Amino acid sequence: MSKFIRGGIAAACASVMALGVASAASAEESAAGYEEHLFTGSSTSVAAFQEWFAGGEFVQPEIETRDLRELEVNEFETAESGDTIYKDDQGRFWIKQDAIIT
Repeated sequence: MSKFIRGGIAAACASVMALGVASAASAEESAAGYEEHLFTGSSTSVAAFQEWFAGGEFVQPEIETRDLRELEVNEFETAESGDTIYKDDQGRFWIKQDAIIT
């Protein structure tokens, strides 16, 4: 493999790693400035989100239970483990949806 190809591969890997670090650093703040958090599905996570929904600050649980529960986010959506929940500029809570454009 030539030095040119190896250099290109190394540069591509560095870019991917930098992108991963940047997205991890902004996991709690979306591009639009909304606060968002990952729902793990545990009972302790449910309690933390319910506190946030009631107007308190979101506090990520230090210890999580190993059960899996769903969480009613609003009258339309129910979160499952792995969903990201965000609060919009009007104080409403939603499940973050990833758009796929074909």
